[in-house]
Amino acid sequence: MRLRKNLTLVLTLLVVLSIVVSCGSSIPELTKEYDGKYLTIGYPESWDVVEDEYSTKLVFEGVMLQFDAIENEDSELGDLSKIEAFMNAKLGGYEKLEEKEVELMVNSTNNPLPSNLFRIKDENGGRGIIMFSPIDGAIYLSQLQPGKYKKSELDTAELIFTSVSVNLSNWIAQKQQPVEWTVQTYDQGYWKFKYHSNWEIEKTDDQVKFLNSDGNELIQIDFVKSEEFNPEATDALFEYLTDLNDDSIGNKKSVGELVTFENISEEYFLLTNGQLIKIYISSELDQETISEIISSFNYIPENDPDAISDNNNGSDDGNNTSNQNQNNNVDVDPIDNPVVRKGDTIDNDRFKIVLPMGWNYEEVSEMASFINPPDGNGSFIAIDVQSALSYAGLTLGGIQEIYKTDPQLSISETKNVKLGTKDALQYKVEDGEKTMIYTTYMNNDHFYTIKLIIGDKNYSNEYAAFLEWFETK
Repeated sequence: MRLRKNLTLVLTLLVVLSIVVSCGSSIPELTKEYDGKYLTIGYPESWDVVEDEYSTKLVFEGVMLQFDAIENEDSELGDLSKIEAFMNAKLGGYEKLEEKEVELMVNSTNNPLPSNLFRIKDENGGRGIIMFSPIDGAIYLSQLQPGKYKKSELDTAELIFTSVSVNLSNWIAQKQQPVEWTVQTYDQGYWKFKYHSNWEIEKTDDQVKFLNSDGNELIQIDFVKSEEFNPEATDALFEYLTDLNDDSIGNKKSVGELVTFENISEEYFLLTNGQLIKIYISSELDQETISEIISSFNYIPENDPDAISDNNNGSDDGNNTSNQNQNNNVDVDPIDNPVVRKGDTIDNDRFKIVLPMGWNYEEVSEMASFINPPDGNGSFIAIDVQSALSYAGLTLGGIQEIYKTDPQLSISETKNVKLGTKDALQYKVEDGEKTMIYTTYMNNDHFYTIKLIIGDKNYSNEYAAFLEWFETK
């Protein structure tokens, strides 16, 4: 039995090693095919696909290719001259290293679709690729955002881009009928409401906006801090709104948890301890949608981390909690502005996490997720989850030893840390181009490796706060 167990471990390690070796410098073959509604794309075996209605992403170990359909009334099928202004605007600020015209296939036939492919470099030296493919009323945009990639990664990206085949008939059919969008819940932890999944979200420290595909603002939520505000401070609210409006605001009306006033259209309000939440809802929306948004708005006061207390002088933004990175167990290099505010909460079968404010969550598969900063500079956090049953008897140090077998990786600065009550191992990983911080620990028969990939900006404090907020299931 012991021999069989050891043999199983050896075979498992060999499989892991074979995967590591396959990630070398050679360009992999496009052995798999993504057959989507609008695009067919060839890609390597080890890559993963993430998709939504108009966007598709291919991801692999810090490399993310994105394919979008951008509506453009000037665009005509195969006419690159019609989208020259769009291309110039998109390429602005980048140095064009190489430009070439390539031909994609249409509907898997021999009909070519002329496209422009550019290799670019940003001001920090990061290299990327953008390809423009014009069709009637839209532009297919294929992108690898600039970053510190290996040459083989850039070559693989270009190979994938030029493998694309466009399903034009599906796009035409799609534009001839309205899209039935699903309704999702936007959950900030202490307030939430329903919105349509096709709306774009823009967030700052003290504001959240929801926009339609044309960029028109549908909902705007503002957070106004004041010690005068509390759930019973109707007079303070009335005075605040009267100062903003020249005419009388009229009598107060309650709508679900929110209030509005007779002479104020499209705006609703919620008083909390220390802040006013202002909600603008555009009359462009139909009344059924407006009613659904209002009735779904839910404020949870016990979860509100920003209510003003004696220790808070009101200088915060009112949207997210601040975190001074007091996790003494995680020793990462500090950067400027160590305040990290809480953003969206993600809760699934494997973990519950809180994102740094403004960051977004991207699930690649059940075992891999990305957490991306708002400025897209090549830095991000990755979560890898592996079943410990596949690594029978393997310790945290054994997981690190597997990484050490990759000749392209250099591992240093190993230290024992604590994540909550769990023992964890943290170490620096370098591959000659990127610097990464790995934190590995085990819980409930799963190994979790939480990685900080450092691009042009060091998010060490965000990483430390993210580890502190991380909860496994």
